[in-house]
Amino acid sequence: MDSIHIDFTELRTSWTKYDIVQALDVIYSVDTIQKYKKKEAKINERILRSFLGINSLDDPIPDYWIEIQKYPIEKKIFSLLALIFTHGGVVKDFATKYSKDNMKGVFYIDSKDKQLTNIRSALVVAEATDPTNRRKNEVPYDFSVVYYNPKVGKLFKKVLLERISRFTNKELSNDEFYSICIENEFHKALSLTFDQFKTWLEGYSFNACYVKELHISNFLSIKEPVDIDFEKSKKYIFLERMVTESHL
Repeated sequence: MDSIHIDFTELRTSWTKYDIVQALDVIYSVDTIQKYKKKEAKINERILRSFLGINSLDDPIPDYWIEIQKYPIEKKIFSLLALIFTHGGVVKDFATKYSKDNMKGVFYIDSKDKQLTNIRSALVVAEATDPTNRRKNEVPYDFSVVYYNPKVGKLFKKVLLERISRFTNKELSNDEFYSICIENEFHKALSLTFDQFKTWLEGYSFNACYVKELHISNFLSIKEPVDIDFEKSKKYIFLERMVTESHL
């Protein structure tokens, strides 16, 4: 059977209008999405449809936008990644120019090109970078918060399937889907290894980032410094606050 080849760079939703950044506001709530779909709030319609993954404003809201409301911590970065995947050239640039190891990267602006400044604004609005980077030419960003939740990964797989469906009507097998993903370096755009990428999309946890060693001192009832080695541990539990009877 012939494999399917897709050049994802042919997907080109405009990133030169500020509406592309405004699209991140659309996902504030399901009611907000409905208001934009009903044109009760103003935004470029083509950008809105591409971002949501619908052909017409009369189409129902895709279930992944409804489900992501359950995960407010991850929602902004999830929306940013969905936004990035409205433009194949932007995806390629993240994969080849900006992404680093460990779910992070550094975005560079070398001109006043509107697309570049809008990408920077989107990183700030989605809280992938510190707001103090809004006017900087080097913008470090971090996508990691979204990767700690495997349920969100399954939702993002639906986003990618929708984006790919713009190129083919064929119902893809899992192998065909991942072949397209790796050929277009989707995992690199997300600052993931391919194994991490696939594991996350399939709804499984992976050791995205872990603490190998921890040095504790002056922590409540602990009087002497303690060194903890997590190397052989399978699970780590971090307590933001520990209350003992002696402190009640």
